Amino acid sequence: MAINNPYNNYKQNSIMTASPEELVVMMFKALEKNIRQGKQYVEDRDYENANRVILKAQDIVYELMASLDMKEEISTQLFTLYEYILNNLMEANIAKDTGILQEVLGMAAELQDSWEKALLQVRQIKYGK
Repeated sequence: MAINNPYNNYKQNSIMTASPEELVVMMFKALEKNIRQGKQYVEDRDYENANRVILKAQDIVYELMASLDMKEEISTQLFTLYEYILNNLMEANIAKDTGILQEVLGMAAELQDSWEKALLQVRQIKYGK
């Protein structure tokens, strides 16, 4: 008999009830976490775990790319930016290059910040908060 983990239940409920904007912010937080971990693993020469978390980061970027509504002009620009991040993650993973990881970490952090600001604006419009 499996025991339910309350944290996993909470996390699953958070994802299932999140707005699209909140999901994007969650994805960027996970992206940033995985890049940061990948960088640390490379510095520690733990290449197996570095590969694992960098691949997770790549999967997140693929999801971000797939979620874009390409009818919107901004989506084309975001797709190009996400593609750049993805290519750099691949290169960093192959070369085990912390410099590249640091660069994409900075980009991910800036994008997360932008999405968090957009989320606040959406909430103000929807809820007046």
